[in-house]
Amino acid sequence: MNTARTICALLILSPFTAYAWEYAERQDDMTGKPIREAKTLSQNELDLGFPYGVVSGHLHVRIHPRYGRDVVVRIDKGQMLCHTSGDCPVLVRFDDAKPIQLNGNPPADRSTEVIFLGSYDRLVSSIRKSKVARVETNFYQRGAQTLIFDVTGFPEEMTQATNGKQKKK
Repeated sequence: MNTARTICALLILSPFTAYAWEYAERQDDMTGKPIREAKTLSQNELDLGFPYGVVSGHLHVRIHPRYGRDVVVRIDKGQMLCHTSGDCPVLVRFDDAKPIQLNGNPPADRSTEVIFLGSYDRLVSSIRKSKVARVETNFYQRGAQTLIFDVTGFPEEMTQATNGKQKKK
């Protein structure tokens, strides 16, 4: 019992702010320029049934010197329905605002665990001002499912790059 109280006290009194985002920067081997990425794990899990089971979602914001700026939703395993014809409806809702209807795109390798969302500037602007993002899309044999993300504490490094302080050559 005392151990549990001690751990709770340490968590409450910790000087570190526990934001949900992880920030990483690495060099693109082909251009020598930085690739910036922020990602966060969903607060909920989805049960996609056999053979996938329970899966988590990930929200990525990426700035790549060759591929541009992307907001991406990814799951650990499973099948998000996003056809090559562009028929890929996604609803995104920030806090208590009205949902935004987007048409996602599949990745170049056509994997079913990833959807690229359009409207980068609009989404990142909303992420910066919000606490919670909900992303709904269709899953194989499960229909529409919603992933919930804590989007507080969006990394300043991504904000600076998004605001044009990162110059393209």
